[in-house]
Amino acid sequence: MSTLTRHDLEVLEKIKDPESGPSNPLLVDNSLPKDPHVINTSTYQEIAQRERDIILSMQDVELQIAELKPSAELSPLSQYQACIQRLNDLITEYPNYASARNNRAQALRRIYGDLMLVEISSTKESGTDLNVPLDAEASGTDMKLASLNVLSDLDKAISLLAPKTPWASISPQAAKTLSQALTQRGALYHLTAKTTII
Repeated sequence: MSTLTRHDLEVLEKIKDPESGPSNPLLVDNSLPKDPHVINTSTYQEIAQRERDIILSMQDVELQIAELKPSAELSPLSQYQACIQRLNDLITEYPNYASARNNRAQALRRIYGDLMLVEISSTKESGTDLNVPLDAEASGTDMKLASLNVLSDLDKAISLLAPKTPWASISPQAAKTLSQALTQRGALYHLTAKTTII
């Protein structure tokens, strides 16, 4: 009885799942800097702390929305906009820090909803937007600008962190941020396609 070669197994897998394909696993190396564009450890710690503070502010807003915390003076939308401004400042200072771009994209998705790439009339008619936007009355111009910013941020974060060759390693933190950016972009495209097909 003969044994199957690796190639045979890959062919059988391809028959079983035509969308599958051999892919190289992502190589993760704990000894690498947490962000490939912020090599200095103390600088990275300072940037990451600023980012964590912004994320905590957004989580605080979510607790207010869920009525698990008293409401603040400012509306949730205004608080999110202030957080985005802080992320803008961080990105202006460190334009190659991918995690801030990923988080800004997430914050913009929270403000404008997961169906931000779809025409506003479709969004309002469709009950499929699981992420209820904070700015339900956003203009078409604002939605288009936010959509462009989200996709630009995600594309930039991915390009900053994606290994340049199949054999290049990245840090665990960079791998996590890369995964999140790819997932966000995929979710936006998936929800958009799902909504426009219906």
